[in-house]
Amino acid sequence: MDRAAASRARWTAAAVAAVVLATAATLGLYGYSFGIHNHSIQIPFLRSLQDPSLYPDDRCMQAMRGYFSFFWPLMARLTRWLPLGPTFLVGHVLTVATTLAAVLAIGRRVFPHDPRAAYMGLWLVLWGQSVVGEESLHWMYLSHTPAATALGLWTICCAIAGRWVLALALAGVVFDLHAVQSAYLVLLLFLAMLAPRRPALQAVPLRPIPKTGATGSLPARALADRPPVAPR
Repeated sequence: MDRAAASRARWTAAAVAAVVLATAATLGLYGYSFGIHNHSIQIPFLRSLQDPSLYPDDRCMQAMRGYFSFFWPLMARLTRWLPLGPTFLVGHVLTVATTLAAVLAIGRRVFPHDPRAAYMGLWLVLWGQSVVGEESLHWMYLSHTPAATALGLWTICCAIAGRWVLALALAGVVFDLHAVQSAYLVLLLFLAMLAPRRPALQAVPLRPIPKTGATGSLPARALADRPPVAPR
C-alpha cells in the first residue's frame, strides 16, 4: 500500500470513528422521542395511509392528503411489515449519522490539507442549539425535515467536489422529501454554477528559518540565497 492509500485509509477509519462517537453523543445530549410535536399529526396520517377507513371525517387528515412528501407514504409501506417504534428509532439514528458524516465530508472538502478543520466543524455542529428562525439543529424525533437536511448537506458536499450530476440528483430526492428545502438547495446550486471558477489553493511548504550566528547575523549562505534588491 502506497503512502496516499495509507493516508486515505487512516482518514476513513478516523472519520467513521468520529461519526459514530458524535452520533452517540448527540443521542446522549439531546435524546430521542416518539410521538411528540409534529408526530401528533404525522403518525395518525401514517396510520390513515395504511388504513384509509381510519379518521373518515377528520378534516385534518383530509388536509394532510395534500401534504407533499414521499417520506410518509414510504414509512407507511415500511411499517406495514416492521414495528413502528423501532423503525423510527433506527431511522433517527441513521439520519443523525448521515447528517454528521456530511458535515465532516464538507469540512474535508473545503480544507483538504488540514483534517482538523473537519473535526472542528463536527464539534461545532454537535454543540449547536438552533439555526436561522430558531429552528432546532438537533431533532429529537424522525421526520421528513431532518431526513431532507441530511441529504441536502450531501448535495452541498457533492457540489463542492464538482460532482454536479450527483448533486442535482440528490436535490431532486430532497424535493421529494421537502420541497422548501429543495428550493433553497437549487438556488445555491444555481448561484454556484454562475460563480467564476478559481484555481484550487495549493499547500506551500514552509522553508525552515536559518539559525543565527554568534553575532546575531544570518549565515553567509542564507544571505547569498536572498534575491538581489533593486536600487532605489
